[in-house]
Amino acid sequence: MEVNARKRGKYWEYYFEIAKIGGKRRRITKGGFKTKKEALEFGAQAKAEYDNIGVTFTASDISVQDFMCEWFEKKAKIEYKSATLRKYQSIIKHHISKDLGTFKLKTLTPLQLQEYINTKYLKQGYSKSHISHLMSCLSVAFNYAIVPCNYIKQNPMIYVKIPRKQNAQICEKKVITNQEFESIIDYFDKKNLQSIKLAWYLGYYTGLRRSEVIALSWKDINFSNKTLRVKFTQSVGLESKNIINSPKTPTSKRTILIGDKLIKELKKWRKIQKENRLLYGEYYINNYIDKEGVINNISGEPYDFIFTNENGKALVSSNIGASMKMIKRDLDLDIKFHDLRHTNATMLIENGASIKAVQARLGHSKLDTTFNIYLHNTKSMEKEIVNILESI
Repeated sequence: MEVNARKRGKYWEYYFEIAKIGGKRRRITKGGFKTKKEALEFGAQAKAEYDNIGVTFTASDISVQDFMCEWFEKKAKIEYKSATLRKYQSIIKHHISKDLGTFKLKTLTPLQLQEYINTKYLKQGYSKSHISHLMSCLSVAFNYAIVPCNYIKQNPMIYVKIPRKQNAQICEKKVITNQEFESIIDYFDKKNLQSIKLAWYLGYYTGLRRSEVIALSWKDINFSNKTLRVKFTQSVGLESKNIINSPKTPTSKRTILIGDKLIKELKKWRKIQKENRLLYGEYYINNYIDKEGVINNISGEPYDFIFTNENGKALVSSNIGASMKMIKRDLDLDIKFHDLRHTNATMLIENGASIKAVQARLGHSKLDTTFNIYLHNTKSMEKEIVNILESI
């Protein structure tokens, strides 16, 4: 039986079934863990030790680099989506193999790995997000080293934590002003980058993620009902191939209402797109999705992307990235596409939308995410608070 976890009061405990005694089912359980993840990790380790009782354990002399390659080929490629694979592949190549590759896997200790993470985060200045991905890669790989490989008996990453930075500054998210947004739209309009312009326009009025925007097809727009459906995301997979995936969480799949302004811009772009198809004729690029979800121009299921270049080729993440660089270079605006999402949420909240409604529209799986990331004290909120206090 697999290891499971359940919450008991404030803490989590793991449990798994063992051999029956006297015909009755027996379990091994242990509690006191702060998170479900921690309970499951310790549970996996305990079950591995139980399963290997009576088995002679001989630590392997395999190097970290050879092991990570084995894990990536035999386990990761089967279990993870292309975007995660690409992320882990990059981490293995640029960090783990480079920094730890020559070590024997069995010699790594929690202390060594903690010092390694401390150096990466505190001295080399990698972001907290990047460090989290690095730690996750090591942790899941080491679990595989325990079961089924039997290379090591314990996962040393269980005890490794991200260190706290002293005097860490809270990075406030950018809220785009109306003037900044209008200057961006006007800029792309003058550059005749109509598809890019619409992508920024749609991001501003819907709060969709970059990956969700560039995955949209015309089937996702219902002009009669004025709705937009988020069904897929687009990401960069192995070998830099652009992939159409399902969203990570069920709540990311959603249908939202859209307004007349956006409907008008979508219809305008659809007309331009049809004119481009006629203009390019046989040279117009048709997009397909193969069995692996890879976007290509040769074979597979036809995919009618909303966002394409003039010649029909689908826009990808790097096109949006290039547009951000253009804005920085020519308009001197340090604005990220994700800032549109934060701005959209802020506008909704400031104008009376409930947190629950914003959560559903943005596709957050947890309400806390909407609170923690998007709910902040804007100047208008502070002014409203003062007015309330003055009237008491």
